[in-house]
Amino acid sequence: MHFVAMLAYQLPFSVSYDYSIVILSWIAAIIASGIAVYSLKQGFTDWVSVAIPGLLMGAGIGAMHYIGMAAMEVAGARMKYNYWIVALSVLVAVTVASFALLLVNYIRNGDRRKELKLGAALIMGTAISGLHYTGMAAVQFTRIESALSAANRPGVNSLDATSMAFTIGIVTLAILGTASLASQVD
Repeated sequence: MHFVAMLAYQLPFSVSYDYSIVILSWIAAIIASGIAVYSLKQGFTDWVSVAIPGLLMGAGIGAMHYIGMAAMEVAGARMKYNYWIVALSVLVAVTVASFALLLVNYIRNGDRRKELKLGAALIMGTAISGLHYTGMAAVQFTRIESALSAANRPGVNSLDATSMAFTIGIVTLAILGTASLASQVD
């Protein structure tokens, strides 16, 4: 959702993405997911045992977003953040991710209704999209003079939006295919 939404974001400037930074952003998301899975395996005994994984999960979602934003190479513009809104975006992610972890823990410990599983997935999706759209409200792109814009030109590791979209699509299909195959074997 995050990367597709970033590609859909239209600017009056040329935008490319440093794929090495995008991969770093993806790794942050994987680490956050690993924290969630590990914490669910351990279970939650009190509010601290939920708060710490929720904080780490929300921070991982935030890291994914803001590292992904750092991958943007915008010719002729500079990014400036409102740090109060950045903090709000991370707070949204932490709060909603914590609630989703609580719901998944509840499902794991007894109530296995499909509606609750769907609800937990939707809540986690809300954490990601809530941070993304709040985080996008936190950024402002300001035109810079052409002499300064040379520093913002695409680098060697850059992909344009179309190439990035195809890459994300192929990687997503590969991950879903591998997960589907693994679930069939299991």
